[in-house]
Amino acid sequence: MEGRIHYHSIIKSIRGRVIFYTDVDRLLFLNILRRFTDKHSITIIEYVLMDNHVHILHDAQSYDHALLFIKEMQQNFSFWYNRLHASHDKFFVPAKIYPKYSEESIIRTSLYILQNPMVACPSEYPHPADFKWSSYHYHHNFIENAPLPVKNSLDVKKANKYFDVINSSRSIFVNKCPVLRSGFSQNVTLPDIISANTSYIDSIYTKKEFRIIVQKSLVSSKEEYSSDKPSRTSSYIKKNKKAMAQLSDFLVELLGEEKYLDMPASRKEDLIFQLYTFTKATAVQISMLLDEDKNYIRTLFKQFKYR
Repeated sequence: MEGRIHYHSIIKSIRGRVIFYTDVDRLLFLNILRRFTDKHSITIIEYVLMDNHVHILHDAQSYDHALLFIKEMQQNFSFWYNRLHASHDKFFVPAKIYPKYSEESIIRTSLYILQNPMVACPSEYPHPADFKWSSYHYHHNFIENAPLPVKNSLDVKKANKYFDVINSSRSIFVNKCPVLRSGFSQNVTLPDIISANTSYIDSIYTKKEFRIIVQKSLVSSKEEYSSDKPSRTSSYIKKNKKAMAQLSDFLVELLGEEKYLDMPASRKEDLIFQLYTFTKATAVQISMLLDEDKNYIRTLFKQFKYR
């Protein structure tokens, strides 16, 4: 887990519209995902393809590297998806990418991703194993007993035919990307399309333990996104150093010899009010700088408007 940073990337459609109508759509996405993991030397840790959004836990050299990987993959998928469906839609909102610095947050994110189908539709997917299009089946070689992801041979033939068209396209050579895999049979398995390295989680939990914890130890979105707060704070400040510079300098001037943590609540509110008034900082910027809950800051912002 050393060296490269891990990121949880969330790809959502505009207005929650369905992205994946058929198995061909899902095969296309995974094939293009594999194409860009190869191009950018990215390792996939976990993934799940929901109907209208995708979660991917992967590594990257930096935030910019992760952003470039996701943007290129989204653009390429959008282009070929529109060709496949004879449409001209833009259906992705900008992806959200969260760095994961600690081993605890990587484990929590992995479980959160795998539990998505179960939380969204517990009657249809009472256990993550019941959902075909996720990296659950890579763990402990569960793929041996996993349901085949493609329902019928016609979908496989259609997908192979379409991948051959893509591979013969001039855009392959212009973008200098690896070609899509084709020649799949109806017995296609997920590792045939894209690889995922689940060895870290598998080294922590036995096969029996993993089957239980992935269902019983539910991770809420609040828990998942609240992990690594100090690391996320420093990462945010680093990425937005120009915007934060004025705010940080003004904070030092306001504090003087005082320490923010030792201030009474009323004094903290006055300090936040001054930051809000004189720097025009956003609630997120102030919450990151002071390590406060952003909802608390937003509540104060509403009060400030009536002062």
